[in-house]
Amino acid sequence: MTILLQLEAPGLEALQKEAADLGVTVEQLAHDIIRQHLRARATGSAVADTAFRRATADSVRENEELLRRLAR
Repeated sequence: MTILLQLEAPGLEALQKEAADLGVTVEQLAHDIIRQHLRARATGSAVADTAFRRATADSVRENEELLRRLAR
């Protein structure tokens, strides 16, 4: 299936820059974004992306003492 999207200039430019930074085409990036969204919806999880979960866990681990003090 082919989907046609019309993006305003700022959104398109941001998408193009991110695609270039990742070394993929805009189409590949858009495809991956949609797949991640569908996977998150299917699992009922807003955090379906493994890399995001790993980064979150690393961040919590690195800031554990700060988070503990803030929780008091």
